Amino acid sequence: ADLTMYDKAKPIYETFKGWGDLNNVKIYNKLPLNMRKYLEYIEKEVNVPIEVVSIGPERKETIIK
Repeated sequence: ADLTMYDKAKPIYETFKGWGDLNNVKIYNKLPLNMRKYLEYIEKEVNVPIEVVSIGPERKETIIK
């Protein structure tokens, strides 16, 4: 890596609407629309599909896409 390149880097900020409560969500398609839009943005930017989404600290709060 060439650290001098970081001087030329410009951050790009994106804003997204929040999605509120995720209680009782067990299926990816039932996630709030704004959350799915955010996850789709991440997939597109890093060019890697998201397969698992954690919505809390417990195992039962993991959604497999």
